[in-house]
Parts: sequence; structure tokens; C-alpha cells
Amino acid sequence: LHLTLLHSGSQLITSYNNNAVYLYNTHDSTQYAGRYMGHRNNDTVKGVNFYGSRSEYVMSGSDCGHIFIWNTKTQKIVQCLEGEVNGIVNCLEYNPTQPMLASSGLQHSFKIWTPLLEDSNQMSDLEEILEKNTSGQQIPRDIMTMFLSRAMSEGELQDNCRQS
Repeated sequence: LHLTLLHSGSQLITSYNNNAVYLYNTHDSTQYAGRYMGHRNNDTVKGVNFYGSRSEYVMSGSDCGHIFIWNTKTQKIVQCLEGEVNGIVNCLEYNPTQPMLASSGLQHSFKIWTPLLEDSNQMSDLEEILEKNTSGQQIPRDIMTMFLSRAMSEGELQDNCRQS
């Protein structure tokens, strides 16, 4: 479970280990107020966040390596960015005073995103991405193998085993 509270405290977004992000009004927790679909959230729980000066957007990473941005009110995908090639995007944080966000996944790196002058809407392959995410089609990599091989090569696994 990952959750983010809106700065005013009136809304909360949550990400569970399933393929939806949920928006709740904090004064009425009986039913979700919004549901954002399309990303894939099976391998690791993804961070979710609001984005925009008035929290007009909800954003989340995905097991497919993309960053999904939805309109908070309409719940429609307004942007889908390739964050990691053959990787996972787990964390997204925004800058509250500048139009930028940071993303990271399982790798030892992060990316800073800023807008371009030209139209950079990268949603031409959105239908294909959504089809793969909703069909349960295997993503072409083995997360545990990636993690274990990296940990072993860096000596992390041996160090952790000795400490326990």
C-alpha cells in the first residue's frame, strides 16, 4: 500500500498491489471517489502522487516502465511517458513550485522530467501498452533475476546474509 494525502487534507490517493489507483475524499471514506486504470502494478507497489499547482493530475509508475498521468476529475489518461526501458517505475515526486517531476525504479538512478516547448504527447502507442497491462501478458524480464544478479555483483547479498 502506498498513499499520498492532498496538501489540503481533503483527498487521499492510494496504490495497492493491483492495477488501479484510488482517490478518496477524507470526509467520506465509504466509497472511492475516483479510480485510475491502465498502469500495471503487480511486481512492486508503486508510489502515487498528485501533480499540478491545484492537483489537477494523478500520476503513478508502472511495471511496464511507463509513467501514467491521469486527469484527477475525468480519470482519463492525459500522458504516458516511457520512464524505464525494460524496467519498472516505482517512485514519482513532483516539484511544487516548478513544472518538473523526478522518477526512479529498481536501478540505481533517477530521472528529472521537465516540459519541452514542442508538443511531447507520447501516447501514440498507448493502446498497445494498455492491452499488455490489462491482458496480464508477461513483461519481458525477470525482476527477481535482475535484483539478485545486481545484488550479488555488488556484494549486497553476501553482506546482508552475514548480518542476519
